[in-house]
Amino acid sequence: MTGMQSSNSTVPSWDECVQLLERLPALPLDSRVAAIERLVRNPSPGIREQALRIGAAILPDSRVTEYLRDDSDAVLRNAGSEIFRLRGGRSLPAVVALLKDAEPDVVLQAVLILERLRDPRALEALHGALGHPDPNVQQEALLAVGSLGDARSIPHLLPFLDADPWVQMAAVQALGDLRAPEAIPHLAARLADPLVGSLAAEALARIGGEAAFRALAAHWPAGEVDLAEEALLGLLAHVLEGLPERPAWLPDGF
Repeated sequence: MTGMQSSNSTVPSWDECVQLLERLPALPLDSRVAAIERLVRNPSPGIREQALRIGAAILPDSRVTEYLRDDSDAVLRNAGSEIFRLRGGRSLPAVVALLKDAEPDVVLQAVLILERLRDPRALEALHGALGHPDPNVQQEALLAVGSLGDARSIPHLLPFLDADPWVQMAAVQALGDLRAPEAIPHLAARLADPLVGSLAAEALARIGGEAAFRALAAHWPAGEVDLAEEALLGLLAHVLEGLPERPAWLPDGF
């Protein structure tokens, strides 16, 4: 990717930022854009937040997208991500369109923004992003899908339980984040897996309910699951606390 060439890459002083903020409403649009690009470089959270909020109000999507494409300027790239996030649902069309970008890192940035937005309207687009060839995009897309908490995503996540390790771990976490009882059998089948068994146990505890309790209790005392006995008991206790009554079945000695 070709980075934007910026002459404002130095960090502005506090005094310069205060003066820019005072003059900003009276500046022509081009000068306001340049001022925002200058202000976001100041490390003060207060100044930077003001600049980002002004940018969210006045910058066109095309300009913010340029920031995301700029791999030579981490400050502007981060500003682009934050501005899209601040716009909330208004950002959705522009960010979803970036999921089709030819540059994997731009697609990754778009997925991360959608994960933070948690807008259910992005679900179908994120399902499509699961098929991206870049494993980093796949991993973050799985987590973004999980954060939306829609059980209809389960069939889209299951194939990744047999993927490369990092992607597999993200799929297990996403299934737990869905909080859907339908995911319990698939997670229970992974409890003895040396790589993701402990993650599957934590995911089951997040889902909760008697079916999750039975799946976890069937592996107590801890042996097959790569989890300390105390940790497994803690997960079981967490699930028990959420049950309306004592389970109909308890393991021997429990």
